[in-house]
Amino acid sequence: MTDTHDSLPDRVVAELPPLNTRFYVPNLADKPQNPIIDNLKALADLAAPPVQPTLLLKREIVDRPVNQPRSGPPRTGGTANLWQKACDNDFLHGTVLRSWDSWQPLQKQDVMYSPYISEQPPHTFVASRHFIRPQLSDAATKIIYVEQSEFLASLMSTLMGATSKLHVWDPQRECFILRGVHRDMSGILSIIGKDETITHSCLSRFLTIGTLSRRLEVLVRSLGLSASPTLHAFSYAVDSLLAFARVNILDYIGNDGHEPPSLNAIWVACEDVANMLAACAEVCGRGVDRSPDQYPPVPDSIGLLSVIYQHCVSHFERSSPTLVKAATALILTLTSRHYLQTICSAIAYSGSRTSLDQHSKSGQSDGGEYENPDFSDVVAERYPSFISKPLKNSLISAQKSLTILQDACPDHPLLLKPAHSSPITWYWTEGEIDRAWTGGPHEPVASNPLKRATPEPLDASEGAAKYEPELLGLRVYDLEPGSHATNPELWGPVRAFMNDFPKRLPIVVPTIGDLTNLVFSPLAEQASVLSQAVLDIFLTPLSSPSPTPVVDLHIHSHLTVLRSYQLLASHSFKSKLSAALFSDSEDWASGGRRSALSLAARRNTKGTPGLVSDDKVWPVGLSASLLEKDSWPPGGTDLSFFLRTVVVDAMEVMRPRTVDPTGETPSAYDESEWRIGFAIRDLPSGKGQDKWLDPCCTALDFLYLEYQPPRPLQIVVGPDVLSKYQRIFAFNLRLLRVENVVRMLHRLSRTCRRPPFGTLTKANALFLHFRFLAHTFVAQLCSYVYDTAIRRHFDSFLFEISIAREGRNGRRFSDVFELARYHSDVLDNILIACLLRSGQKAAGDALRSCLETVMELGILAGELTRGRLEEYQAESILEQLYSAFKRRVSRLVR
Repeated sequence: MTDTHDSLPDRVVAELPPLNTRFYVPNLADKPQNPIIDNLKALADLAAPPVQPTLLLKREIVDRPVNQPRSGPPRTGGTANLWQKACDNDFLHGTVLRSWDSWQPLQKQDVMYSPYISEQPPHTFVASRHFIRPQLSDAATKIIYVEQSEFLASLMSTLMGATSKLHVWDPQRECFILRGVHRDMSGILSIIGKDETITHSCLSRFLTIGTLSRRLEVLVRSLGLSASPTLHAFSYAVDSLLAFARVNILDYIGNDGHEPPSLNAIWVACEDVANMLAACAEVCGRGVDRSPDQYPPVPDSIGLLSVIYQHCVSHFERSSPTLVKAATALILTLTSRHYLQTICSAIAYSGSRTSLDQHSKSGQSDGGEYENPDFSDVVAERYPSFISKPLKNSLISAQKSLTILQDACPDHPLLLKPAHSSPITWYWTEGEIDRAWTGGPHEPVASNPLKRATPEPLDASEGAAKYEPELLGLRVYDLEPGSHATNPELWGPVRAFMNDFPKRLPIVVPTIGDLTNLVFSPLAEQASVLSQAVLDIFLTPLSSPSPTPVVDLHIHSHLTVLRSYQLLASHSFKSKLSAALFSDSEDWASGGRRSALSLAARRNTKGTPGLVSDDKVWPVGLSASLLEKDSWPPGGTDLSFFLRTVVVDAMEVMRPRTVDPTGETPSAYDESEWRIGFAIRDLPSGKGQDKWLDPCCTALDFLYLEYQPPRPLQIVVGPDVLSKYQRIFAFNLRLLRVENVVRMLHRLSRTCRRPPFGTLTKANALFLHFRFLAHTFVAQLCSYVYDTAIRRHFDSFLFEISIAREGRNGRRFSDVFELARYHSDVLDNILIACLLRSGQKAAGDALRSCLETVMELGILAGELTRGRLEEYQAESILEQLYSAFKRRVSRLVR
């Protein structure tokens, strides 16, 4: 049993078949290995020429029929002969014609595809993806499978933005949805032979084109109800681009008898159209990624032009496709045309301004103030973004200048004929830009590059009606429906604009900003010419040759009058005004009787004693005639008459010898007799009234000098400027009164026989010292005010005007509004020098307190002279005033 069991494994192992290896590893020779040499030998074997097969004799093949078997034993061993293989093939038995390529070994040439699944045939690729990622069943998703031919048949309608067999338009969401899909479900379209992902990738571009086309069409239809010419032009521009896109699609996909292009070719060809429509939709705020509730409202004309220009600049800066840049440029060109015409008309660039008809051409130069001093009725508040800030300021100044020019000189050449014949328009082609850069004439077509061609006249044989020349446009209604619908002439200008649009701007204007400056450079020149024309009228004397304004607007003459009267620069007016309103007499009973120029002397009456009662304070420095009626502020016809006499008499002295040689226009000096005059302010209520009724403090603040400039001159001498003049005039009146008080103090103490303090020597010495300090302070203050504060600034301003007219210092003022600003700044400097600005209240109060102290010294001397105050009582008051004066002067000069 043991032997049997021991031999059993040996028998089982012997019955098993041998396990032979399927590979062989040759044994290495017992010598050093040289892999470089071995590699070279292998390459040499591969480069060996192939073994040429042994050829049979042609006679052996031809003489023996193909279908007859070969004689002789079959050949054994070795490689079969080429000719023998050729004769053994059955499919060659039909012919005996042989060629060298058919003698090669015949084998099945299988097509070798790429190892990538995405590069396999469509059906293989779709099957692979479906096998790897099977479509999950979803009750809320409906998959629609269509043949490619069916998809291409409905593609044209989709691209045109119309409903097709596959897609319908949803007016609420403004997008295309699959036909037959419920609103609560989502649909997926799959082209047979392509999976859902590829179908969606191809379909997305086509649906984008159709959706944007339909959205733009709806927008164009809604804008047709607008009354704005700019919105109408914008609607036309978008409609033209929409038609251009559809015509391009029709030209490429239209069935004209040739084989239709493939789906991939259509997808590639629609790329430019899709980009163009996307750019147009972004301008309109109708992008494909927006829902209808996210649409921005249509802006006004100015806002719309700004949006279009910003998109145009963005596309040029990003180097967008040429078709996209051309589309935005077309929208900008057409939409801004009416606005550019309005700007040209507003500054008399290419015709008379429309708003000029609101004013008559005569009798308005001196008809009171402007209804809108800021010219808000003729000047726009907002401008598009393509109007730069310097150009905006120039246009505003030009529009105001045109209104002033029409009032001042209606016969000016700039108002009689337009300055330019070619309107302002956008330039895009290199030829137009070169002509604009060199200043050459523009071609007529450039002014209206997108004008639609007029249809050809109808043939008389067709029974066409005869129309008058002004009704020729109605001929189109005599045509058969659709006869001119595909006429290329209708969209020829738009197509030419889009096709001829340059890929980049010329080197002379490399950016859109430079192009904008070039386009509007004629407007800037016209604005400068218009502003300079008005400025010349203001700077030109009346004796200069034409054009002659209807009134004397020589600004130098008017400012000289204001300087003489409002600033008291005229010695004649200042002396006459001082004699009429003030008095330096030491005799309180006689008042102003001693002055030959006083009101009492002019009435040829004697001063009435006792004008100032014993129970009232003597208002030193004031003329006694102001107190006759015992009321304040004084009034009456006598005061008005004598103040008018002061103005007229002073004007006779300062009137120049040079006047208008024609004698047709009165000069500014002649008109000043009625343009300038005194007036009385209304009394305020409350605490301020008490101060005005006290003639010892701000006695003459009620009186101001009024000036009525001609209406065109109100730009330079407006209400704000006149208020500054009046503040300076009121300050000068205070100085005049203080000057008279100082002179009155001198008269009181000039004699040694009757000193103010006869019994108090120390007090008298203090009084004389105080009088000297007050006189020095007031004299220095008056000298500073008239010589430094006023003459230094105002005389230099008049000198600037003189040299600006003569042109010795270039163009000091660009327009009359800069002259007005300079005039206002000069007055501000004078107010600052006189401590009259609101920001100088502390210093102004200190100066005012010093002047009031001097006046209180005069009142003290007057009361002491009248005997109402004893010397010992006045001594303590004098010491207090002296200490207060020193303290206040120190605080002022600190």
